[in-house]
Amino acid sequence: AGQDVTFLQWTLIGAPLAVVLTLLAWFILSVLVKPEIDEVQGLDNVKEKRKELGSLTRDEMKFSVIFGITLLLWLTQTWTKLDLTLISLTCSAVFFLPKVDLMD
Repeated sequence: AGQDVTFLQWTLIGAPLAVVLTLLAWFILSVLVKPEIDEVQGLDNVKEKRKELGSLTRDEMKFSVIFGITLLLWLTQTWTKLDLTLISLTCSAVFFLPKVDLMD
């Protein structure tokens, strides 16, 4: 149709729709289709297991920063005028750089 849709425009339309559809799915699955069990077993120690994991590791922090920068560049693509493909490939390549060393 000759229309360009930026990542930000797509997100502004898609995110609220995803929230509404998620809530609708939850309502249908929990209210209209009654669960067969009253209590989920095996979730007693979730808080303990979470504490065992500890804080983010150095690699997890590196990944979070790189992904956050990628997301920021995607959302500001209309202002930075960077191509989405260039952003994706560059940020993916950063994972392989020495000292970053998240993938080999």
